[in-house]
Amino acid sequence: MGAIVLVMNIREIRMLTGLSQAKFCKMYGIPLDTLKKWETGRESKNHRECPEYVKNMLLRLVEMDFEEVGELWKRKNSDGSMNR
Repeated sequence: MGAIVLVMNIREIRMLTGLSQAKFCKMYGIPLDTLKKWETGRESKNHRECPEYVKNMLLRLVEMDFEEVGELWKRKNSDGSMNR
């Protein structure tokens, strides 16, 4: 199995759901402060950029929880405009 290349950032994944930061955090158990730092790209010694494996897992969860997101992702992958 080849490596998955994710071309979306954490904010784009959240925006696919239509949820606010607070609702997204509550749904997926992410501290709000952490998500805000991931989305703005600000790093500190306590917060770093969102790891790729976390983005991949969140995208998979969003695909399962929001059926229309999964369908959109499949269509974009089938026309070659996004790579996984």
